[in-house]
Parts: sequence; structure tokens; C-alpha cells
Amino acid sequence: MRAFLEEGLRSLGGRVVIAQDTWCHEDFVVHDGAFDVVVSPVSSLHRDNFTIAHSIGHWAMHYQEGITKLFRGDSIIEAQADRFALGLLIPRDELSAYVDEAKGDIYRIAGHFGVTPSIVAETLGALPKPMRPCDICRKEKTELIEKSLTGTDGKLKNYVCCTDCEAKLNSAIEQLIARFSGV
Repeated sequence: MRAFLEEGLRSLGGRVVIAQDTWCHEDFVVHDGAFDVVVSPVSSLHRDNFTIAHSIGHWAMHYQEGITKLFRGDSIIEAQADRFALGLLIPRDELSAYVDEAKGDIYRIAGHFGVTPSIVAETLGALPKPMRPCDICRKEKTELIEKSLTGTDGKLKNYVCCTDCEAKLNSAIEQLIARFSGV
């Protein structure tokens, strides 16, 4: 992965520079029509892969569009570069296929794609959630709430319900409490 990314950088006029300061944050530095991707001397190879892909995203989406001042933090520009990096490093169709093969093992998936486990976890969280039926209304939903209750046999029972059913249950419970409080 690293060789692929560095070759991509070179083709765009960029290069990877390792910072002299161990406290250095990653950076994207443009100079004379070229650019440097500055990485920390103490970061992992997998972290650097994300930094390089993120910087290629800035080059492709922002600098080439005339945006010369890049912003730090939670700006839209940073979020766009993050999404670009994720798409470059972890193509969705490959990820979906490999997640099953790796049995959901985040560390194995991270090694396969050359990224950190936290990036895999973030990416998996961004994947569309599968549809499952609500245990109460039986409608297929993506957003379900996991619940537990004690059955009449004294055993803990687990179930999932949609937000609509959860709201109806809470409303019914509140009405019963109000009714019994007035008795």
C-alpha cells in the first residue's frame, strides 16, 4: 500500500517528508507547484498511509480547485479529505467482501488494507446498517434499540425494537404509571 501511495504522490508532484520533531502533527505543505506530506517520525506505517491518502485528497479536491489555505480540525474540507482517504484505502466493495472472510476481525481487516484498526472501526460504522425486523411491529428497520426484560419465568429476555415502538411502549408505561398513581 505504501509504495502505491508514494508512487501516486510522485505522479502528482508530491513527496513524503518525515518531520524532525517527534511532536510534529501531520501536515500538507505546498511549495512551487509541488507539495510535501509531512508525517511524524513516531507514527505507524498504517497511520502514515491514511495521512498520505488524506493529503492526496486535499491535493485533488481542494488545492486543484484553488483552495490554498487548508483548515485544521472538524472543517468540511478536512471531512472531505478523510472520506477521500477512506475511499482510496478501503474501497467499499472490497471491504464488504473481506469483512465476511475476516469474520469481522478489525485487526485482520486493518492489516489487509494497510490502515489502523481505528480507521477500520470508523469505516465499518459508516457502512449502511443491515435491515432487521423489529421484534414488536415486525417491520424491517435499520435503527433498532437493543432491550432486555425479565420474563414471567424470571429469565432475562433480549429483544430489539424500532424507535416508533420504543416511543409507544414508553408512552403506554407513562400512562399506566399516571393511572395507578391516581388510584
